Amino acid sequence: MRNLPDVIDKMLEVIPLENNSLIGGLESIQSSALFAAPEIQSFWWQECASFLNRSISEMSEDLKIKLEHIFMGE
Repeated sequence: MRNLPDVIDKMLEVIPLENNSLIGGLESIQSSALFAAPEIQSFWWQECASFLNRSISEMSEDLKIKLEHIFMGE
């Protein structure tokens, strides 16, 4: 099973620093997922997907594609 905090680390590497709200939101999800019980990890994956969907309007096309590939494990 993939580890969400590791996936978020990869996303944070490609997000430009000026995307403060995107970075902050992902870091918040990451810290919560780090300490969550294994049986609720799917909840945090869904939270991350929902957050990315809500934030999509702030992203460039290039960033959308990069984050999609990282999230999907490609």
